[in-house]
Amino acid sequence: MMEKEQWMLVTDFCITYQVELDFVQILIDNGTISVEVIDQKEYLHEEVVLELEMLVRISKDLEIPPQQLDVIYSLLNKVRHLQSEVSRLQKELNFYQISKF
Repeated sequence: MMEKEQWMLVTDFCITYQVELDFVQILIDNGTISVEVIDQKEYLHEEVVLELEMLVRISKDLEIPPQQLDVIYSLLNKVRHLQSEVSRLQKELNFYQISKF
């Protein structure tokens, strides 16, 4: 069963963040975000809410339509992955530098 604090209704998100339901629906339809459907209601997991908040800000600040946000979202995820890989490699390098002495 879903814990209440981990989920938000899509309609509640739209009201809270003052975005049209169509905006969120486009992101759902193109696979940028995912929802859980229970009793014919769509819910966003709290992690998805955080990502969706970011996408709303990007869309509003840069005037990017939701149809194009999937490309930006994909690039942001690649950057995150690369940052994590760089961090891992830096730790590994530090380990070898320390063990050298």
